[in-house]
This record gives sequence, C-alpha cells and structure tokens, in this order.
Amino acid sequence: MTSRRPQVLNLAAFALLAAAFISITLAWPYLGSWSASRPTAAVGILLAFTIELPFFFWLLVLRPRVTSPVYAIPVAVLGYAFCRLCEPGKDSELVSLAWMALVPLEVLLFAVLAQRAAQLLRFAQALPRSVDLVERLLLAAEREFPSSRLAGALAYEIGVLAYASGLAPRVVVRPEDTAFSYHRRSGLRVIYGIAMVIGAMEIVGVHLWIAAYSHIGAWVLSAFEFYGVVWVVGLIRSVDNLPVVLGRDGLHVRLGVIYSVFVAYDDIEAIERRNLHGRAASREKYLNCAFMNAPDCVLKLRRPLRVRLPYTLSRTVDEIGLMVDEPQRFLSILDTESSAVRSAG
Repeated sequence: MTSRRPQVLNLAAFALLAAAFISITLAWPYLGSWSASRPTAAVGILLAFTIELPFFFWLLVLRPRVTSPVYAIPVAVLGYAFCRLCEPGKDSELVSLAWMALVPLEVLLFAVLAQRAAQLLRFAQALPRSVDLVERLLLAAEREFPSSRLAGALAYEIGVLAYASGLAPRVVVRPEDTAFSYHRRSGLRVIYGIAMVIGAMEIVGVHLWIAAYSHIGAWVLSAFEFYGVVWVVGLIRSVDNLPVVLGRDGLHVRLGVIYSVFVAYDDIEAIERRNLHGRAASREKYLNCAFMNAPDCVLKLRRPLRVRLPYTLSRTVDEIGLMVDEPQRFLSILDTESSAVRSAG
C-alpha cells in the first residue's frame, strides 16, 4: 500500500493539472480581449494540450514507473480532440492541420503496442495448458507491463472475449488429476442464460426509449449493453472449460472466469460437511463457490489465501464453500489425497 501511495498522488496531481488546463481553456472567452487574441490563443491551447500536458503525464505518471514516453501519445491525441471541439480552435487553420503531425506518433504507438502484444501472446502460449487462458494472459501482462493494472484488465477482457467466441481452449487436465464440473447442480448456466436473454431483450427497449432524446446516446448505450451480453456469454462458456481440479499437490478451485485459487492440501485445516445450510456466505473471508445453494463442503484453511477475481482484483479468504456435480466422488478423492499428504508430512 505504501509503495502505491506516490503513484496515486502523482496521478491525482496530473488529474488536477489536466482539470486546470480544461477550466482555463473553457473560461478564456470570458476573460476579455478575446477576439483580438483568438488566433494566438488557439495556438497556445494547441501546444498546451498536445505537448505540455503529455509531458506532464510522462513526468508524473509514466516516469516513476520507468515506462516509455510513447505511452503519453494517447494524451496528446485526446488533447488535440479537445482543441478541435472547444471554441478556441474552431476557426484556426493550424489546429485543423495539426493532426498530420500526430499521425506518425500514433503509428509508432500502434507498432509498439503490436510488438508488446505479440510478446504477451507468445509468453502466454508458452505457459502450461493446465493453467486457464485468463490466468496465462494475466501472468503474461504482468511480465510485459509489470506496473500497469490497465494492461492486466485488458488481458482479462481478451480472455473473456476468447471464451465468448469459442476460441479459448478447455483447460488441460493431467492424467493423474481429476476434473469436476459444477454447473449442473448449481443451475449456474441456466440462471446466467436467463440473464443473457433478458439483457438482449432490454437492448431493444432501452434503445428505442433513449433514441427519442438522442440517437447517438442510444447507440452508445446499446453498444455497452451488447458488450454486457457478450460478457455473460463468455462467462457461461468459461464454466464448461474451467472445472475444479483435484491434483496430487492440491485442488484448483474455479468458478468460471470469476474466481480462481489453488489450495494446497497442506493449507487445509479441516473439511466441514455438516450444518452447512446456515453458513454465512456474506462473511468477508468466506469464498462462496456454491452460487445460491448450500455447499457440499467447506474448506477451513490454515492460513488466508489470495483469490483471483475479475480484472486485476483479488481478495483473501480463509474458508471456501464448494459445490460440484459429483459430490461423493469429489469428497472421497479429496479425503484420500489430503490424508496422503498429511501422512507423508
């Protein structure tokens, strides 16, 4: 937390600086002597938003993270877009032609991003297929962009879209491991499928309602809602491809692309099987992998473990409630494997 504090402060300082630039630009026409200095003001504002503001973004945000100045180019592009939209730049020929200077920079940025993306995919493909696609992409993003949470979030989105499109492979289960599905008894796919259908129907109604006020707003909102439906499709398909796996060293607990955590048998203090209906699923350090049902068992852990959540989020848990489609077989193998590890230890 302490190491992240300077980054947060620098980001807040840049946000305040950008807000000051925007406020001064919008207030300039009301400061007097505007018509006489309009061409000069347009050039000054253009330089401020396409050179000064990207420089401060690099100085305050990128430089402390040892990140290339190339990643400040989007700030310059957004600054130029603001200059075109705001009043000072509407009648300035220089502002209207400045995009020509930004094109080579944008090409450079896309080339760098393409190269980094290719490296990310190569690293992800080299990881064992027993690790799910989202986790491989997140590990690759952490290696290529170690200080960027945005890169991790984009890698997660790519993984979800891969599951939605059917391109993501099923996690490979080694011969000595045993995989268990969990969607049939929990009704997970049915519930999310109903939510997907309702969301798809809602798109039409909301689009027609918003279109009465703004056609652009209606299409933007419809695009977001459509993406939400695609996201749910990715979640549903990931449930089939990401089972709970019992191995020799421990079990990998998953709930689609929502949860993922590896629990070593040594970390299991006890396996509770009785009186689970009253289990408080809202407890802060309890991970509910039984959806809306009573779990088949609850793993009480010796030490808190960190669970991977969507995007780059995580949380620590000390209890995990599990529900699978073959509970008796699952508990039998779990008892056998965990007892063998404890006996060997």
